[in-house]
Amino acid sequence: MSAPRRLLIPALVGMLSLVVIGALVIFAVPRALHALHLGGPDIREAAQVTCPGPPSSALGIPAIAPRNDCTPSFTVQDVLDYESAHPFATRRTEAVGKVTITKIWFIMSAEAGQQMSGESVGLPDGALVCYVEFYGTFRTGSSPGGEPTERTGTATQVFDAHTGNLLVAGG
Repeated sequence: MSAPRRLLIPALVGMLSLVVIGALVIFAVPRALHALHLGGPDIREAAQVTCPGPPSSALGIPAIAPRNDCTPSFTVQDVLDYESAHPFATRRTEAVGKVTITKIWFIMSAEAGQQMSGESVGLPDGALVCYVEFYGTFRTGSSPGGEPTERTGTATQVFDAHTGNLLVAGG
């Protein structure tokens, strides 16, 4: 057998292996990443929609425009649109660079409080809220004359699921 023929079979096997590996990367990896929620935030939709929702409370700062008189009155996409137009910031904390939304949960106020180490969102425990969690680097202002500090970690916002008002924001 001549030298070129002896190299032909291993070369064909090598090329076939590359084609198979390439196909796996193209088709299997994106599905696995999607299944692991690495492509977007962890989302929990509301267990039920109530129409009409409870009487409006005046708590919070107007933020997400309600679509209707139901609870929830807005969608996950509305949250994403709001966050895109209004980057995370509070009076004392601002995002440094781009932050990632890791959770958008429509949950009860009590559960949101538990997620925030017992902080109250200002609504009764059974009220539906939208809990949004971010991951990134945040700069926190300090006392006069002091330097701001930066930290990497999580920050949260909680919206009234009926009014769309921002109830709590912190990091």
